[in-house]
Amino acid sequence: MYFNRLLYFSVALLLCVAVTSASRAQSSGWPTKEFLIVQSDPYSMLPDSLQSHHQLTDDEQTALTDMEVFLTEVAERYEHMGFRAPELERVEGVSGGEAYKVHFFDYDDHDTSSFRVRRKSGSTTEMQIDASRSFQKDGVPLDRTYEHLAHELFHLVQRAYQPSANVIQNDWIIEGQAQAMGMHMLQKILRKDPYAGSQDGYRLGARPYYTPLQDIAATRVPKADYLTASFWRYVGEVFAASKKNGRAGVELIEPDYRYLVDMFQHPYPASASLDADLLWADQGLRNVLGYGLDRVYANFVSTFAAYVPVRLTKEPEHGADNAEINWRNFVFGGCARSADLTATSISADIELVVDANAASCFTVKVWGEGQAGLSLQIHSGDADALAALRIGTLGGAKVGSPVLVAPLPGGGYLGHWRFSVEAGEPAVFIISNVAANPTKTRKVLLSLNASSDFWESDMTQPRQVASARGGSASPAAAMPLARDRTREQAAKEFAEGLDTLSNRSSNSVGVSHNYEVRGCVGQAFAESGCGPTTSIHLTLMPGAFADGFQTTGTGGGLAQVMSQFIAMADNGAFATDRGLRDAFGEAADMEGSYVHIRIPAIDYGFTGTFTEAIIGVNGGKGRGEFEARGPADLVPGRGRLFPHTGTVTIEEFTPSVLRGSFSGQLTDLSSVDFTAFGDDQALPVQRQIQGRFAITAPWEGDKRVTVYSVLGGGDGNAMADLYEVFPAARNFDIEALTGIDPSTISGSGSGYSVGMLPVSEITELPVCSCECRIDRNQPRACLKVCKPKILACGQANQLVERFGASVTAQSHPVSGTQSSSSGDPVRPTRDEYIRGLIDNGYPPDRIDFLVGEMDAFMAENGGWAER
Repeated sequence: MYFNRLLYFSVALLLCVAVTSASRAQSSGWPTKEFLIVQSDPYSMLPDSLQSHHQLTDDEQTALTDMEVFLTEVAERYEHMGFRAPELERVEGVSGGEAYKVHFFDYDDHDTSSFRVRRKSGSTTEMQIDASRSFQKDGVPLDRTYEHLAHELFHLVQRAYQPSANVIQNDWIIEGQAQAMGMHMLQKILRKDPYAGSQDGYRLGARPYYTPLQDIAATRVPKADYLTASFWRYVGEVFAASKKNGRAGVELIEPDYRYLVDMFQHPYPASASLDADLLWADQGLRNVLGYGLDRVYANFVSTFAAYVPVRLTKEPEHGADNAEINWRNFVFGGCARSADLTATSISADIELVVDANAASCFTVKVWGEGQAGLSLQIHSGDADALAALRIGTLGGAKVGSPVLVAPLPGGGYLGHWRFSVEAGEPAVFIISNVAANPTKTRKVLLSLNASSDFWESDMTQPRQVASARGGSASPAAAMPLARDRTREQAAKEFAEGLDTLSNRSSNSVGVSHNYEVRGCVGQAFAESGCGPTTSIHLTLMPGAFADGFQTTGTGGGLAQVMSQFIAMADNGAFATDRGLRDAFGEAADMEGSYVHIRIPAIDYGFTGTFTEAIIGVNGGKGRGEFEARGPADLVPGRGRLFPHTGTVTIEEFTPSVLRGSFSGQLTDLSSVDFTAFGDDQALPVQRQIQGRFAITAPWEGDKRVTVYSVLGGGDGNAMADLYEVFPAARNFDIEALTGIDPSTISGSGSGYSVGMLPVSEITELPVCSCECRIDRNQPRACLKVCKPKILACGQANQLVERFGASVTAQSHPVSGTQSSSSGDPVRPTRDEYIRGLIDNGYPPDRIDFLVGEMDAFMAENGGWAER
């Protein structure tokens, strides 16, 4: 159903005929673009002609004239971009027309800038330059002077959209935008970058983003408001890239600040506040990009984290690696929080504190080589808090929101992300915390579980890295989309994955439960696999074959699925089809390429061993399936019963991970000539297998839980996903598609929106050690959790008694004994039972096993007979 809706949505997009370019509000022309810098003190009661000012030197006069010319060029560009004209005082210009007046005078240096603007009354504004501070050298304005002029002129543009002084926004917006524009104008007009080679941190806008975006004081960094230019510059890069259906990445893209024209059209709040700023920015971004601050900020911090060393203009003094670490330490407060996963320790917890509207980072290293599946899960009692979180990879190629899972044993909710990572290398992740309504975001303390899927056996030979035989065509050669790093990386990983047979991907392991089936009646699980069951599926899979929950691009759940489809398309339909057929064909011919296990149904908290598990193993080309049966025949004389005798040990079973081991003696029953078998002949043991597995997010196979995709704020979440996957779609009128929203039924439940689920108290999930005998010292909940093991023990004992007692009665009848009125055989002595097994040809190891099982059964059912 979900994929049908997705297909409908995609076809509707492709067939949409309303492709008229979206309109942008344009400003009327500016009344003048000439500027006149005048020696004038606006605070004086005297007219300019009567004020006393120092005599300008020739160098100063030359520099001021140059500054006037530069302001004119900046004004021409601002007008061309579509910004409103400033409400600046106009006077007669040099050539007889009007000119904007700029005041040049000596004012107090204390705690003031050498260039500033102010609102005089109503919407009227003015620009001021301090005559007492250095602004030129040898008649040439300083580079910073030019930057300040463009910066201050943009402040006047900002105020042209704000109806009164009451709505002037806080500095993370006002100063951040103006600084981005000032630096941009200097580079565009004069081709100058005063910070290159000396102040890369300032140039890139390095500020702590582990503090709230809007709270400049919390950064405790000088000029953090100016440094927030990095955020507004990134949005400009996103806007510019979208024109070519690309996405902003680590490499520099020339920003297009025309997006601010559209943002400024959004109505301003009645009064200024940090919350008002957040709401204005969020809605403005939705108007411009099609999605809000929650998505934009997550994409930004994940990308910004990798700016160093790529965007540096000077070779790092202590090497690129140190520069990269220092950069993340400053921006995110360090990435020391980490997990190191190994084959024997596949799961670890990471403690994180993430402030509201802020970000943090952590690293996970997974053992081995090639691509490995990684699951990140957070358990919380607050679903809204989980919905505000997004996790991205270093560089921003993959950024995703969680799927939410409920209900869980012990209460609470689970937020889940899947990634494919390079094994053997630390993977850096950025986690952001911005709610759909950013004013409602809360600081969170998180315990994040990182775990990795895998399975192995002594019969299995996975191939984690691409083989020398090649495979699919290189996506770099087949796809002219280098400007979209997200799409390029997804296609590259897909192509490489086609030529692997992985035991590490999320789709190579799985678990499912069938709790609804009626219990075994009159037979044992070892005979037929009756009753409720848990099935474990272990398969070598092409690494490219991701599951529907994997983060492969940026955006919500629909965007991630669409990114997978696009990666297949970019790789080429024929190449993808050939690669998948080759991979699956190779796996089908390979001995041990899959192991299917079935045991009595278990629940979270169970640990223990089953010795009657059903285990099936691929026999490879020319063979049938190997099965763990017998090898002894339990039916004496004519008739045969080779019970399931696989051994499976469950070492851990929580909503985060199912971990265990398996073993068995295997026979391909299709290769056995039963016509040549004598009575009570054992099966030939053709193979033996031992292995282990770890399955992350085992709730995926649990029909009792509901999975919610995070929708974010407001309607049109599917459209927001569309704009992230196809940025150029924002340039066309496709509003007719807004009613088509496949994301509303993503997963097994509906999409999650704020307030849908109440806060839930979390209690500790018991870990139950399950044996044949009930351990009264364990938590009471373990009585239910361990029930499958106790029933299995009883069934095994009944099975042994049923056939074992028959053997004894036939081989050694006891004089004077009678069958019970129900027709069951009389109870034997222990020696009689053993003699019966020996006489019927049971091997010593099987006799030991059967006698042990019978001892346990007799102990719980009145004991052996005594004669």
